[in-house]
Amino acid sequence: MRIALLGDSICAGYGVRPDKAWATMLAKALEYGLHNDGINGSTAREGLLRLPALLETRPNLLYVQFGLNDAWMELPESEYIQTMDRILRESLKEKARKVILGTNHLVYVTEEQIRAGGTAYPEKVRHFNAALRALLSPPDPRLILADIEAWTADLDVVEQASLLQWDGVHLSEEGNAFYFQRLEPVFRDILDQSAT
Repeated sequence: MRIALLGDSICAGYGVRPDKAWATMLAKALEYGLHNDGINGSTAREGLLRLPALLETRPNLLYVQFGLNDAWMELPESEYIQTMDRILRESLKEKARKVILGTNHLVYVTEEQIRAGGTAYPEKVRHFNAALRALLSPPDPRLILADIEAWTADLDVVEQASLLQWDGVHLSEEGNAFYFQRLEPVFRDILDQSAT
């Protein structure tokens, strides 16, 4: 079984020790080879350009997560969703492949940032996430949603902030542990089903 991640700095583990990154913890827990194609600062469009080379490694299970950089750069939602749709369609051409689509976690905005008009970025992330969910209608059994926004929305503001580094965007060690704790059962369930 080959597993691959396609994403941005959230997959790459930006700002934490490699052994504290959720992708590293996931690879160790699953005991499968895991190819991590998470690149800091990457947009969905850049991920689409990298996708053919990644698919040549023939992963059976692919995790895809983009959007934080697209939202920060204020790229149009229509462009972002069209690109994500292409990534998913290309990834699912191989009938035996399953894809986990991750929404983006909530980004933290301080009161000072709000006073400076800083609410647009978090709202754009929410809009992008809503549009991602719409891509799963009608549902495809090979496409699994990991609704990270919903998982983080269940937390209070202090807990949400603890998941993030000082910039309010990148995952802290606690945030990486949170991702691992929530995503590991999703991966394991798919792998167990594939083994039967």
